[in-house]
Amino acid sequence: MSKRTLQEFTNQYSLSKTLRFELKPVGETQRLLEENNVFQIDENIYKRYKQTKPFFDKLHRDFVYISLKHIYLEGVDEYLEIYKKYIQDKKDKKNSKELEKQEKELRKQIKIFFDSEAEQWVKKYKHIGFKKSGINILFEVPQVFDLLKELYDNDEDAFLKNKEGEYVLDKNGEKVSIFDSWHKFGGYFTKFFETRKNFYKDDGTSTAIATRIVDQNLRRFCDNLLLFERIKNKIDFMEVEKDFDVSLSKYFDIQKYSSIVLQDDINFYNKIIGGETK
Repeated sequence: MSKRTLQEFTNQYSLSKTLRFELKPVGETQRLLEENNVFQIDENIYKRYKQTKPFFDKLHRDFVYISLKHIYLEGVDEYLEIYKKYIQDKKDKKNSKELEKQEKELRKQIKIFFDSEAEQWVKKYKHIGFKKSGINILFEVPQVFDLLKELYDNDEDAFLKNKEGEYVLDKNGEKVSIFDSWHKFGGYFTKFFETRKNFYKDDGTSTAIATRIVDQNLRRFCDNLLLFERIKNKIDFMEVEKDFDVSLSKYFDIQKYSSIVLQDDINFYNKIIGGETK
């Protein structure tokens, strides 16, 4: 299209306006909405939603911590040997496929740990009546809200508050739990649940915990391990070992990796390799 042609469609009017159309209830709709307190109900649901979301995050953090606290990954020795071949010749498709195969197996182990812990929760909280199995119990409505109430009902933020920050009371003068009344409104969390389900996948999804542990952090751990092997006889690490009360020869061992998958352990490991500011 030529510049001349474009000019025929621009600057044709002296004033531009954006039209906005407001939807208004008609007939008996306004009266029915007010009589059934629909607006207040929607407002309370929204308040509950905003207060409940952080507890779901807490639930997943606690679940992951318990699931992975004492894990042991099998096959990391084989992984290290395959990784050595891979970094020596990354263009070799055979090495890449072998590495991918080993990573897939390790991710499956992480998924098994999650599902096994979930089954323990089904037994521990059998009075809740979970109908699903494995990790799916964390997304089962309404049972998961009963689980939240079981775990966090002593938290002061687990009760509905008004705009002034005061607790909302029911007809009996009792504080209203934010975990109640979700039986019919669990759909509010559909999209939220879908993003959290990605945490527990073992298919290499970028946001999955297994992907972070295996495809990302294990590779970095192997890189650091191999680097340490090359320089351990050239540098004196006594000061580091003294400051952190660790034996680096034991810390830079592939069997050690199973105990460095949770965030606190990762943070400590990063201090060892990078130091800390005092």
